[in-house]
Amino acid sequence: MSFSNSEAQTAESVVQSFFTDIGGEENWRNLQSFSGEGRIHYEGLWYPIKIDKKLGKSRCELENKFVRGFDNLSFWKEVNGKLAADQETENNLLTAPFVTELLDYKKKGYKLELVSKTRINWRMCFNIQLVGIDSTGGPMTRNYFFGVSNFRLLRIIKPSSQGLITTWFSKYRKFSALRHPLVTRLQIDGHTLQLLKLRKVSFDVPMADELFTRPSISSWK
Repeated sequence: MSFSNSEAQTAESVVQSFFTDIGGEENWRNLQSFSGEGRIHYEGLWYPIKIDKKLGKSRCELENKFVRGFDNLSFWKEVNGKLAADQETENNLLTAPFVTELLDYKKKGYKLELVSKTRINWRMCFNIQLVGIDSTGGPMTRNYFFGVSNFRLLRIIKPSSQGLITTWFSKYRKFSALRHPLVTRLQIDGHTLQLLKLRKVSFDVPMADELFTRPSISSWK
């Protein structure tokens, strides 16, 4: 797509093109589960990691570090066989959005606006702002940056109580019918907190609900 043709783009058409590139809205809407394996740079060290997600539930395991999960009701964290009081924060790749908020955004009451075109490093990007009301009833603002040439999502910026959170996405690969980034970087105010590098991604794999259930451990760390 030439730069001159990009002038006619709207926020809605950019998001539609993004979904077309990564496999189509309907395929993402019908997705039942996601599984990813790789490594993550966390607190100065690299750890093997496995991430599982199923219909709003999620679980990630950092080998020899901890297991953190969300069972559709609350977050939990297990460390060395004990449950740890886990005050979940926004600066966590387990909860980092990729398509979640954009999928069916109109039904959720969100609105899109094409703010500008801007350059990120050497790439020209569309800056699309998503606004609405979050699950707590407060205002929500996200800025999504899509490449002008291929509509790939490069980064998301959102304000938070910890600072300005930026999530970067790169090295997109196609797995079955869907395309997903292999590398995700999470920053707060420009400082990298977590760097995730996946080597394997699977969609719609069978997962037992028990995988996400809070462990029945009586002692708390």
